[in-house]
Amino acid sequence: MKEDKLSRRDFFRKGIFSLIKEGTRLVQDTLGTFNLEAEGGVRYLRPPGAVAEHQFIKLCTKCGDCKEACPYDAIIMLGENKGPISGTPAIIPSVTPCYYCDDFPCIEACKEGALTKSHLIMGKAKISTSRCYAYNQVFCIDCYNECPRQAIELDVEMRPSVVEEKCVGCGMCVRVCPASPKAIKVIPLRE
Repeated sequence: MKEDKLSRRDFFRKGIFSLIKEGTRLVQDTLGTFNLEAEGGVRYLRPPGAVAEHQFIKLCTKCGDCKEACPYDAIIMLGENKGPISGTPAIIPSVTPCYYCDDFPCIEACKEGALTKSHLIMGKAKISTSRCYAYNQVFCIDCYNECPRQAIELDVEMRPSVVEEKCVGCGMCVRVCPASPKAIKVIPLRE
């Protein structure tokens, strides 16, 4: 019987093509599920300092000053198809999380009072144990390693959980979560 031998070149070519194919699948999965309106009617994640949503919509002039002030380009302005909240700022952690700057330039830029330093906690991270690799016998501590506030702790089986008192809702954990769909999402706090 003749054995098919794989040349070094074919080995690397097939490996690269499989990586490209997997990368393309991940991008398509992300874009296919990329919906700013989270499941279950949860609101958009607003920049740090956002007042209650009903007040925020009244106060925000959609000027984009907070977006321009963000040194990490974490703030986006919602598109035209979003009705009364079109043009208002939001953060999509899976794309670019909030880096929760010490001086909060986004708040400083907001002259209308839609963002204030009395409302710094944006939301709370929630982990879906059915999607989380660590809860499904795959070693992963990416969220734990990435959290700048030590708001994620590991149990004895190396499974993550959120320490709610420490979580500010920045979304760093969401960005690094390798699961598709993401096993972590940030739930905005203020209605």
